[in-house]
Amino acid sequence: MIFDSTYIDKKTEKELNALLGKSFGLRDRLRMGGVGSHRMVIDKASIGFTSILSKATGIVYASIELRPTGILLHFNVKNTNYSWAVPFYRLTVYQSDYFSIHANGEFISFRKDKNFIRNKAFLNKMMERRNTLVQSASMY
Repeated sequence: MIFDSTYIDKKTEKELNALLGKSFGLRDRLRMGGVGSHRMVIDKASIGFTSILSKATGIVYASIELRPTGILLHFNVKNTNYSWAVPFYRLTVYQSDYFSIHANGEFISFRKDKNFIRNKAFLNKMMERRNTLVQSASMY
C-alpha cells in the first residue's frame, strides 16, 4: 500500500494500524534500541513507484520504520511525503550489488554505500523480527 503521508487522515491511520499495528511506544523504542533506519539512497524502483520518483530532480532518500507486524518505508519527493506499508508476511529482501525490498509485485532497490553500512544492524534486527513473526504464524 503506497500512500501520500504528508497529511494522514483518521481513515488512513486506521488502515495502517490494522495492517502493521500501532507504532511502538517510547518504552518499546528504547528497549529495542530504536525502530528507524538511517536514510538510504534509492537507486531503482518498480513501475508502481516510477510515476512518483520520476518527479524528483535529485537523489531520493528513504528510511524504514519498524512496526509490530511490518515496516513502513518513507521517502520524500518535491515536498510530498510518501510511505509504503509492507506487512512482514509479504516482505522479501534481496542482497546482491544492491539491497532491495520486494512486496506485492513492487520493489525498491537501494545503493550499498556508507549509508547502507550504517544500517546493517537495523536491517538485521528487521529480518530477525520478520523471521520470528512469520515462523510463529506458520505454526498455527
